[in-house]
Amino acid sequence: MKPRSQYRFALFVGLMCLGVPCAMASDESEFRPTNGITNVDLLGDGTPAMVMVARRENFNAHSFDVVSTLLRVDDQWTVVPLFDAGQEQDSLTSSGGADCLLHDFRFLRHGARAPLTLVVADRDFGDSFVAVRPVTFKLYRLAKNEDGAAGAPRWRFQLSATRVSANPYCDVGEAFAHESLWRE
Repeated sequence: MKPRSQYRFALFVGLMCLGVPCAMASDESEFRPTNGITNVDLLGDGTPAMVMVARRENFNAHSFDVVSTLLRVDDQWTVVPLFDAGQEQDSLTSSGGADCLLHDFRFLRHGARAPLTLVVADRDFGDSFVAVRPVTFKLYRLAKNEDGAAGAPRWRFQLSATRVSANPYCDVGEAFAHESLWRE
């Protein structure tokens, strides 16, 4: 997402959090936070939340981002992990090479007061970073631990669907831009 678009989306979220209606409120929104803290309305109800993106440098073309989603619950910040087939992942990463991104994510909002949906895209390495292969999209929906089950977080992103791109791509960013099957 271009910086100007990120600014508009941040303004949109900020206005939503204040309860101020705006023209974009009913549109579907898609975004990927950049380095630093991005305040978001994760639940769609104004509860404070943020996405923290930090760079993990490794001094070659394969540095990557580490991403944490945090929600303010009962006066403390809590991690919103991902759950996929019983496996918990407390943070996301974005990775690839200088030529192609192999793993990335986007947040989606379907309506002004809807909770965010997380979409994670992965492309197999194949023979190299520049291989052209299908991209697998995993859709995660927010789920609440309504019963207070021991060992489970209050909120989590729960895997709800997996889809494969209609076309092969080198860069998952291109797949996000051209594929519609990962959208609802």
